Amino acid sequence: MAETAGLEAGDVIIAVDGYAVHGFEDFQRLVATSPERPVTIDLERGSAAETIVLTPEAVEVEDRFGNIQRIGRVGVSRDVAETDVTLYRPGPVEAVGMTVEEIRFIIQRTAAFLGDFFVGRGDVEQLGGPVKVAKVSGEVATLGIVALINLTALLSLNIGIFNLLPVPMLDGGHLLYYLVEAVRGRPLSMRVQEMGFRFGFALVLALMVFTLFNDTLFAYFGILR
Repeated sequence: MAETAGLEAGDVIIAVDGYAVHGFEDFQRLVATSPERPVTIDLERGSAAETIVLTPEAVEVEDRFGNIQRIGRVGVSRDVAETDVTLYRPGPVEAVGMTVEEIRFIIQRTAAFLGDFFVGRGDVEQLGGPVKVAKVSGEVATLGIVALINLTALLSLNIGIFNLLPVPMLDGGHLLYYLVEAVRGRPLSMRVQEMGFRFGFALVLALMVFTLFNDTLFAYFGILR
């Protein structure tokens, strides 16, 4: 697929979808989180800069804990010798910039993941509630304290993103009401706000029930396997 799309041996990948690529792991992660979604690759070929757009195919792989993951793949591998590996330590200012870019990446990929469900590409097995969070936390804890801290930060960020969705009952819904009030010059009627809160409550409750059902269903089939 990579060769068909125009990638050649010796190309130096600079960025994917606007995210800087500092190593093969960055490229692999950016492609893996975009199954069946077009990605824009900026590269250097010799002394010339080029841009290629390709769509990673969706494949299912098994991680070290036996979980099945749906990821994107373009058929690119690496051939690295020990002399090719260098340790890069960013300065404090650059580290802050890299953190902001990482947050932007997580927000963008989370939005794309949710958007996949509206076009029929979503994988419901990737959705989970408290049971799946506990299962993943236990698995990640075996990798060390740093991995567990990273997971905690990721979960906190995702909860924050969800809470900012423009759905009544969530903080994002309140912000939506404030925005409408600013545009109209007066708040919405209590009846309209109440209907919105009821809709938001029903939506959040339905999502909670679905994730719990999803947890139970896939946990059951996981035991059978």
